[in-house]
Amino acid sequence: MPGQPPNLQRLPKGCTFQERCTFKFDRCVAERPLLREIAPGRTKSCHLKGFDPSGNAVQG
Repeated sequence: MPGQPPNLQRLPKGCTFQERCTFKFDRCVAERPLLREIAPGRTKSCHLKGFDPSGNAVQG
């Protein structure tokens, strides 16, 4: 992910990576995503569900 990591002393409201993510949408700014398991032993904290067959981001 390009850019600098967030300042841990002043984390933004919402998703920590919102300033660096090219897929950011309104929910990312307003709400911190929950950590959830996406496969055995793999977790993610993101509002995106994934990508459709055309490569477009699918919001969750």
